[in-house]
Amino acid sequence: MASRRASSSSKGGGGKKGRAPDVLSAEYLERAANKNELLRRLDSLTETLSSLPDDDLDPSSHPGLPSVSAALVSPSILRHRDPAVRLRAVLAACEVFYVYAPEPPWEASEVLEIFGAMIRQLGNLGGTNAGTGEEFGRYLRILEQLSEVKIGAVLVDLIRTERGSSSGTKGGNCDALETLCDLVRTLLNCVSVDHPPEVAAHAEMAIAACVEEFEGSVPPGVLEELLAPVGNGPVVWATNPAFAGGKRRRSPGGSSGKKRGKKDEASDESAPSSLPPPQIQQTNPSYLVAARVLRRCEDKLSSPVAALLNGLLTGDPNVVGATSLSTVDAEAAAFLAPSPPSGRRRRKPEEDESPTLASHLAPAKDRNEGANVYGISYELHRIAPQMLTTVIGTASAELTNAELARRWGAAKLLGRLFGARSSDIAGRFGPCFREWLRRSYDPEPKVRETMVKYLVRFIASQHARTDLCADVNEALATIILRDPQPDVRLLAIHQVCDLAHSAVVPGSTSSSNDDDGDAANTAGANNNGGNRRTHPISVISTDLLLAVGNRVSSKNRTERRDAVTGLAQIYHRHHVRHRLRYVQEGGDDVAVDEILEVWRDANGRDEEKFGWIPGRVFECVSLSDASDPELRGRVFQIADDVLLGTSRKAEPSSGSSAALSPTSR
Repeated sequence: MASRRASSSSKGGGGKKGRAPDVLSAEYLERAANKNELLRRLDSLTETLSSLPDDDLDPSSHPGLPSVSAALVSPSILRHRDPAVRLRAVLAACEVFYVYAPEPPWEASEVLEIFGAMIRQLGNLGGTNAGTGEEFGRYLRILEQLSEVKIGAVLVDLIRTERGSSSGTKGGNCDALETLCDLVRTLLNCVSVDHPPEVAAHAEMAIAACVEEFEGSVPPGVLEELLAPVGNGPVVWATNPAFAGGKRRRSPGGSSGKKRGKKDEASDESAPSSLPPPQIQQTNPSYLVAARVLRRCEDKLSSPVAALLNGLLTGDPNVVGATSLSTVDAEAAAFLAPSPPSGRRRRKPEEDESPTLASHLAPAKDRNEGANVYGISYELHRIAPQMLTTVIGTASAELTNAELARRWGAAKLLGRLFGARSSDIAGRFGPCFREWLRRSYDPEPKVRETMVKYLVRFIASQHARTDLCADVNEALATIILRDPQPDVRLLAIHQVCDLAHSAVVPGSTSSSNDDDGDAANTAGANNNGGNRRTHPISVISTDLLLAVGNRVSSKNRTERRDAVTGLAQIYHRHHVRHRLRYVQEGGDDVAVDEILEVWRDANGRDEEKFGWIPGRVFECVSLSDASDPELRGRVFQIADDVLLGTSRKAEPSSGSSAALSPTSR
């Protein structure tokens, strides 16, 4: 244990020793006449204990220490009705822990009671900051003691002792472990975004000290407390204080309490709402602290964390029963939930949507999935990817599980891991990646829909891995051509067309370098969580575009319409505009011969990839109005607005002539 006190000579300890016998006694506290006197005496006791030099920490040299230690845990002090007294009692007890280290002077039940009081005091730290006065400093002092003196190791020793004792009191081990879990949870939750950096640093060190004290495996309960904030993600939704304040300011009658007339209410209804959003995104400090602990203690935690996650993924009853972490993906839970008894239709869950109030209020699609095994495993690839070495294999084995929820969750988890921009998991786990691709033929349509989304995301984020992208292109083309469900085929058409349209235009460094940049980035955001697209059009194979072109002959009207529209938009963006960009620079007086010359000098590969699209578009004109009355009008609109590039603005009342979206819808 590192020394935190100065030597007696440097502290001028002679004067301290002169009054120590009086202060370090139970009688000193018992003589307090009232609460204020008791507060002053507790402060004096804490100061005296903290000023003892390291060479004067022998309890036998201070005969009054046992009595004052017993007085601190007496109900009249530790359970005093005044919170200030309880806070100072905990501060004094922290100093006693250091003096008596490594064996505290209390019974096990008294130690647990002190830690219970300590946990309650630390819980108040989250609602204070450096500007709230002396109370913040006192709470921070408790945290410093846990970090520097490693007081939490006492609980680990208590757990270890009772584990090895056959005569230990039944339930004592459980109480000590439960107290340690409460301590870890409180240390993670007491950190606020408004706190100075040292608060998070002390919380990290305090938790790490407890983890490193375990000689064998870390209990699942402690692991759960560390992994739960990780599963919530680095960014969380929180109540917006400005929303509550704005709502109070707009309350009827205002601060004057006067009745409002109908004219005032009508003016309020007609005025645009100025209320801020009810929830805002903010950094999750608990996630950051837990992530630092996992990195610091990776050698100690790697095996037990992997064993816990593997047990949850496989549904091991011993593991599932030892933790409250969810084993069901949030989207699967919402989809598989029983229908409401009122007969109302269940709302179709959006991708990555968690059935919570925060998720419904959140505008983004990619929300955190909460503390379930799939969300935790995904976040660990950012924090400590080596912990997932065996977990990825376990998830791959779950891809063939007969239970839909587990098969679906595994497919989604692996899709997120393989498609993460910062990971090379797909390349390092080739067999698992190929097994994941086979889920494109899963018998459940929801799984195939999930595969479509994550296959497209993989191409967008891992476009440098051309060998893997070729396999993904093939899987998407197969879905578009052969999937028995029209909804799945239609989703694949939409996703592929959006992906191709949002690709970087040849000759530019970003899709924002042209006047369709915003539209392209919007399409890319819908497919990839809001990240700006940087993938080239070359990563999308000709065969995949031909598969979309094949659906122009589909019996499904929506497939025909969306396929032909999406292909025309891709043709205009990546072929026509690219080839005629020099003609456009010449203005309106360019000779026709020069235009034809540019067209004749076309790149052979581009012509092979895109040159067939106009023919497929105009084939649709041969369809009669009886078979598809809307498609002929759509083809004429495509010719005017897209292929010929007239940029005609449709009138709001023009019906089917409304302006086309950047891709197929």
